Amino acid sequence: MTYLRLLFLIPLTFSMLLVDFFLWQLLRRFTASLSVLLRRRLFYVFWSIQLSWILCLWLALIFLAKTDIPLWGINKYIMRFTTLFYLSKLLILILWLLMYGGQLLVSFLKRIKQKNVQNAPVYDASRKHFLWRMAGIVGTIPILGISYGNLVSIYDYRVRQVKLSIPTLPKTLEGWRIAQISDLHLGSFLDDKALQKGIDLLLAEKPDMVFFTGDLVNYDTSEVSPFMTQLSRIKAPHGVFSTLGNHDYGEYRAWQQDSDKVKNLQTMKKIHEQLGWKLLNNQHHLFQKENAQLAIIGVGNWGVRGKSSKEGNLKKAYQGTENAAVKLLLSHDPSHWDAQVRKEYKDIVATFSGHTHGLQFGIDIGNFRWGLGKYVFNQWADLYYEEGQYLYVNRGFGFSDILPSRIGVLPEITIFTLSKQNT
Repeated sequence: MTYLRLLFLIPLTFSMLLVDFFLWQLLRRFTASLSVLLRRRLFYVFWSIQLSWILCLWLALIFLAKTDIPLWGINKYIMRFTTLFYLSKLLILILWLLMYGGQLLVSFLKRIKQKNVQNAPVYDASRKHFLWRMAGIVGTIPILGISYGNLVSIYDYRVRQVKLSIPTLPKTLEGWRIAQISDLHLGSFLDDKALQKGIDLLLAEKPDMVFFTGDLVNYDTSEVSPFMTQLSRIKAPHGVFSTLGNHDYGEYRAWQQDSDKVKNLQTMKKIHEQLGWKLLNNQHHLFQKENAQLAIIGVGNWGVRGKSSKEGNLKKAYQGTENAAVKLLLSHDPSHWDAQVRKEYKDIVATFSGHTHGLQFGIDIGNFRWGLGKYVFNQWADLYYEEGQYLYVNRGFGFSDILPSRIGVLPEITIFTLSKQNT
């Protein structure tokens, strides 16, 4: 991490102080009935906490920049605190602004209707104080929601059952069960207990095969070390197949030398091998069962935006699979489906992706899905079908260290059952 990357702390610090300033104004009015002494003490406590945290944030990141210690080791704690408290504060302020602004607008419209503006009723001060209190009370709801998402929902794994009807499916593969997990982002986990819980759920399903669709880490391969024992438990009778995501290339960390970044990627590939996972990095695997041939194709990260967006080479990976009865593709970024797969490889019956996390916020109940992800990605969660081709976007097993919280969109283990469509 270089000192240049610390420049982001300047606008971040300004934004944090701005949020704190307005929140203090809200707190002052909410506690207006307290004595002067208590309010003065509250002032010192409030600003001591806010300024101390900002100072600690600066010192920690300056230390990381100077020593080049991997960012993930401390960042997961920093971002938990920052997300929990500052996003909660921001939501409280937005709530108050909506309430207060609405009341001001109503008051203004009433005054416009009066012929004699000087004698028209003005904004009621008692209402103003009421709104301050309501914003403080109702504002605890997002705090509780974010706290729950930060501490509980991120480990509330859901096993989703999905049926894939494939007209060309050989009878010998009828009823096959394939598990998919994606986006572990191991550097965001505080320990391996939560990881163990999710893996236990996966193994209890007894899938025939397991797919992992990228983003094992946040920044570099050192994040994997504490979790090797748990990860090595992920096995299936017919193998575990994996591919790389955008975070696996080391693009989100500043390296002292280019050779360090290259070594990091080499280590990442070795880790997949040590775990017993078959890494399909622009490669394919042909599985033969009796007279049936199943092609599992895997590409490096390929997307329309972001870092390492064109590492995948589907043309190379596809060669040699032409005669397979069923072709399944592992591609981390779902934007690959619209941009290339559906246009050029119409015989790839299903693509398995991740990457989006469903943006970790939304409403995801039964067949009803709404979330921020739909405004960023064309396909952001669950199953999509167009002209004989499927795309499944896994919501992710782990979570982002930038936003270590899940609200509504829960971590996922997907179990696919293959069946032959009746024609």
